[in-house]
Amino acid sequence: MERNSPYKSLSRRQEKNLLKAAEAALRNEFQSPERAGCPYSTALNRLANRRSPLTESADLVDHIATCSPCFVEYSRYRTAHERRVWTFSALGCAAAAILLYLGSSLVFSGWSGQPSSKEVARSAEQPRELFLDLRYKGVTRGAPDPQDNDAPSRLPRSKLALSIYLPIGSEVGSYEVGLFSPKGEPLSGARGEARLENFMVILPVEMDLADLSPGPYELGIRRVGTLWNTYSVLLD
Repeated sequence: MERNSPYKSLSRRQEKNLLKAAEAALRNEFQSPERAGCPYSTALNRLANRRSPLTESADLVDHIATCSPCFVEYSRYRTAHERRVWTFSALGCAAAAILLYLGSSLVFSGWSGQPSSKEVARSAEQPRELFLDLRYKGVTRGAPDPQDNDAPSRLPRSKLALSIYLPIGSEVGSYEVGLFSPKGEPLSGARGEARLENFMVILPVEMDLADLSPGPYELGIRRVGTLWNTYSVLLD
């Protein structure tokens, strides 16, 4: 059986009480009213702010441990230094939290800075109204259309409010419209509700083609849930 040792470790409470007693003794038991041989206040301040290495201040530390006035003055400087450190740390954490919040807000909102003048102008720009007649596209040349049905339709590179005349036989309902590169890559898309007007099925959609390069593309149109029908278009 293990014997009880008289040198057991102190509990946290006992250790705290011991340190309080030692501090009280340092503040009161080593009075030096005349401060004879005491270091200058600047030396105590430098040590309290850790601007004087402890390894080079052994004599100063020994003096503080045996001089109540110097210990009190050193403690005052040390408390002020720790308060400043805590304040700067709290401000740094608050600034980091604000930056993190702003950064996450910018990421989730998809905004990375002030909008350019070009973006502001485009957002304020009214879409250009245009009619795109596809009624006879893909039918035989005997159809009553004076133009070449196989020629690509031409569209301007701008923000458009399209009224698409769907091919004869199309039904009303929800449609999807997509613009594809010659390789089949989707570049722009929109949805709209086709309606019957004057015996024609018309699909209104808005598409922004301003950032695309001029050249040939494929315009895909399909009723929701069905396959794409594609038509050749040329962006000017």
